[in-house]
Amino acid sequence: MTRLSPQLKRIRAALRGDWIRRWERNIWEGTISCDEPFVTLIVARLEAELFWAKSLPSKDNSIQLQLDLMPTSKTEPVFQLHFLAPTGAFIQNITVKFTDRDHRPTISAPVEFETGVVVPFALCSPRLEFSFACFSKTDAVVRRHYVWGLKPRFLDGIKSPWREILTRGRHGETVLPVAA
Repeated sequence: MTRLSPQLKRIRAALRGDWIRRWERNIWEGTISCDEPFVTLIVARLEAELFWAKSLPSKDNSIQLQLDLMPTSKTEPVFQLHFLAPTGAFIQNITVKFTDRDHRPTISAPVEFETGVVVPFALCSPRLEFSFACFSKTDAVVRRHYVWGLKPRFLDGIKSPWREILTRGRHGETVLPVAA
């Protein structure tokens, strides 16, 4: 887990969920819960590309999290992956080929973690991984249409591309810097 800034409020959070089979799809469904209101950033890293999306603020101090493996073929193990927090955050433009049609990536997220850290969620292949981060709502500024960003005082010391992602916007994609 990567701590983004030591200034961010640390609150205990928990993740509960499991795989279910629905129609021809494997879906991991779960809930992130916290002792106070929070927001969530979901992230997918595909090689040097980083896709991200932000949830709406939590209601009931919980946010659902889902990884849906939607088959794109009736015979081949090719899937479009949907990673979402159904309160407005979704990443759905990633297609991957697995070894078989019943493949389920290993969920690597811990059951308990703290806000302000990037939590590894699932590794689908060496080139594709999913993660998420939760932030106390008191650390975020919620703007028009519930788009949030971290308060400016928390951005000092946060490196690119996280600084740009956590400043504004609802979703996006960026290219990670490549080490020379």
